[in-house]
Amino acid sequence: MECKACQRDTSTVLYEDNVACIVLPKESTAIGHLQILPKQHVMMFDELPDTTAQHLLFLANYAASVIFEHLGAHGTNIIVHDGPYSNSKYPHLSVDVLLRTQDDGISFQWQPKAVSPEDMEDVAQKVRDKVEITADAEMKDQGKEKKETEDKDKKQEIKEQKTDKTSSVIDNEDSYYLKQLRRMP
Repeated sequence: MECKACQRDTSTVLYEDNVACIVLPKESTAIGHLQILPKQHVMMFDELPDTTAQHLLFLANYAASVIFEHLGAHGTNIIVHDGPYSNSKYPHLSVDVLLRTQDDGISFQWQPKAVSPEDMEDVAQKVRDKVEITADAEMKDQGKEKKETEDKDKKQEIKEQKTDKTSSVIDNEDSYYLKQLRRMP
């Protein structure tokens, strides 16, 4: 069975790079619904390399900013559809960005199930243990890399200060981050 997400209609592609694309889904949930799809065929988010996962979330955040700025959204929902029980229309990971406005009629309400404090503590402990193990391993691996990166960053900063003392031009990336700050309440 061919994956419909992998065989996407190029006329719906709004942005594309070598890692992912942003498309207008044919069956949109609402006006302004955008979908980010990795080019690598995966069903689960954790199957992606870390750099690809980061890139997808960056694109989702950027798409949400565009929706706010150009379509007049009052808010957005960013939803990751992964796995066979995610209500996705096809077996391919997607990150959906939905434009939200007051009284738009879209509801994500569900009835929470009662969970005992003991069960919650059991889950918390399992997650806490895994996070600590992962964090410890990453810290050991990244210790040397961090030192090397800091040294390079210091050298680059000194170099930039020498060559760019009079420049006051803000590039597109800085402008993007400033727009993010302006959206904050």
